[in-house]
Amino acid sequence: MGRRKPLPQEPVTASVERFTHDGRGVAYVDGKAVFIEGALPGEMVRFQYTDVRRNHACGKVLEVLVEVPGRTPPSILPRLLSNKPYCWNSSAASAKSSR
Repeated sequence: MGRRKPLPQEPVTASVERFTHDGRGVAYVDGKAVFIEGALPGEMVRFQYTDVRRNHACGKVLEVLVEVPGRTPPSILPRLLSNKPYCWNSSAASAKSSR
């Protein structure tokens, strides 16, 4: 098995194009799909990478630079959608498996 590259530490700016089935925004950075938690289609966001894979990456919003009209504050719903099949949170998994 090869060693994984470290995650990029610098925030990245991207334009969000659409939603995924689980409510994350999809942007494309250097031709790669990035699934961004907390982003809405039509927004320009600054985000931090949380996972990088060969064919896609994941991130979370640090700042919304251009909001879509009618944006409301996040609700409890994202916390209820804890099953994220494309981006594995190893710290959460190890906490669940240690119970």
